[in-house]
Amino acid sequence: TKIMSLLNGVMSEERVAERYGWQRTVISITQGMDAVFIGGELTFSHPGEIRFGAAPGTEPGVVEDIDGFLDRAGIVHAVEEDIRHRIWTKLMLNVGVNQTCMVYGGTYGSVCDEDGEQYRSLVAAMREARVVARAEGVAVTEDDLTQMVELLRTLDPEGMPS
Repeated sequence: TKIMSLLNGVMSEERVAERYGWQRTVISITQGMDAVFIGGELTFSHPGEIRFGAAPGTEPGVVEDIDGFLDRAGIVHAVEEDIRHRIWTKLMLNVGVNQTCMVYGGTYGSVCDEDGEQYRSLVAAMREARVVARAEGVAVTEDDLTQMVELLRTLDPEGMPS
């Protein structure tokens, strides 16, 4: 049995591995979806994708087996050579967009307006997350920040984080 947790975060797989070991566990995140669940109704315009890669203790062949399974199932995904970097890049995005949209009552569209206060707050929060990533030994760059803002721009402008 191969194990992939689809819970976003920087430690969810560690909890799984405490129980089942790293041998068959990969590290993964989801990104690029704009799903909103309000009043019992799920809406989305972008289903997103899974990004995953090997942990230091993942046995050879596990990533390839999961990659093949997702291919056969038609699930959009990508294998990451440096999954830890991808996880911290996604965390940087979440730190920026989730808090900014909550505080301002904003949407993906309003937070991406480069002339607005929401955009400045988004970028400032993302830069703070970069500092934390660096302290954890992960070099999340300004280019990564730009890439995540561009990802936000592809989402439904009326959508918002969950």
